[in-house]
Amino acid sequence: MKEKIIKITYILMMFFMASSFEMFAANPDGPDEPVVTKDNPENPPTSTTIPVNMPSPKPEQAIADHSEADQLVLQPILSLDNDNYAMVSLAPMGEAAPISMMSKSMPASFRGVASNEIIGWENLNTIFNDIAKGEKTVKILQIGDSHVRGNIYPQTIQRSLESKLNASHKSISFDYMGINGARASKFTSEDLLRQIAAKHPDLVIISFGTNEAHGNFRSSNNTQIMQTLVNGIRKNNPNVTFLITTTPGSYISRGSRGKVVNTTHEDVARNLLAFGKDNNIAVWDLYHNIGGNENACKNLINAGMMQGDRVHLTANGYRMIGGMFSEAFINAYNNYLKR
Repeated sequence: MKEKIIKITYILMMFFMASSFEMFAANPDGPDEPVVTKDNPENPPTSTTIPVNMPSPKPEQAIADHSEADQLVLQPILSLDNDNYAMVSLAPMGEAAPISMMSKSMPASFRGVASNEIIGWENLNTIFNDIAKGEKTVKILQIGDSHVRGNIYPQTIQRSLESKLNASHKSISFDYMGINGARASKFTSEDLLRQIAAKHPDLVIISFGTNEAHGNFRSSNNTQIMQTLVNGIRKNNPNVTFLITTTPGSYISRGSRGKVVNTTHEDVARNLLAFGKDNNIAVWDLYHNIGGNENACKNLINAGMMQGDRVHLTANGYRMIGGMFSEAFINAYNNYLKR
């Protein structure tokens, strides 16, 4: 009789343990969060979400690649793929892990494009280190002309970087200042330099060149202006890091010939690339990434991404280049983590 009671007790215990384990394996993080879909790509939840076609990881699978000390503190990393569905990877709490971010390719019609990379991304290592450590809010500020003033370009970058980096428990904030018709020289004024200093940025993204390309552009003069701008910002913030972007390109009126591709953008881009190299500043070369003199403007027009003035982009055009910047930035961050 005693042996039967022991056997029955043992069977009940095993049944209870198995049931509890299956419940945990089916949902280790609690109630399911809504899946991020194409219908709501702008504001993904900061909590971990798993698409319906992706099985939840079982506990032994989730912790298989971590040390014993890390088994009870797994940090979710949220990112979006091309279809804006959430994907999840796990990393030990306190240890930075690469952000899984699928490439957002340019339209298939684009010709003569280059790899979407940040040149000299190693010059951003201080920023990437602060992001990876997650001990402070890294403040990013973009300054520029009407491309920035139009809001969609910088706001696309803001939403993308904040959703991906902040979702992985790396705290960043993004702000921007844009003035219609501005050249880099505009921001060397004491008033604007004070406004920049008041924001206490850790990283300043400098986005000028379109209005320079529509004037009497001289490389030597532009180099002096860029140096004055950088020095002016550093005067109030010695530890600031810079990232320069080139333009998407534009057309210019040539009398009876009508509007033609403004090839001065090539000179501006090369000048900014040289300035970045000489001053250890990273450069995101949008102009050559989307085709340069031969193809950039044609690519944008064929894709319906350039407005009738042939200078400014459509909303979709600005969303595309904002997405491209974010992709290049995240990829550079991942490269830093893989060193």
